[in-house]
Amino acid sequence: MVVAQNFLMPWSDEHFIQFRAKAYNGFNHSNFADPTANINSSTFGHITKQANDNRVLQFALRYQFWPSKPQRGPPLTVRRRRGSASLATK
Repeated sequence: MVVAQNFLMPWSDEHFIQFRAKAYNGFNHSNFADPTANINSSTFGHITKQANDNRVLQFALRYQFWPSKPQRGPPLTVRRRRGSASLATK
């Protein structure tokens, strides 16, 4: 389960902060493991373990900005040589 929100910075439309929250097993639902199958064990037939992990929460904060003029490199062209393709710059 993921929740994300972008917050625009007041000094520029090109800057924003993104807040993300992730939850693994967010509802904390238990999935129990199989019962003990060893007849000689004192816990025979008892469920003593959980098959899934506990609830895990992860938070992230990211500052992102875009340059006002995008930087561009040389254009790429595709040259074909005897059935193989290779990228080259002009």
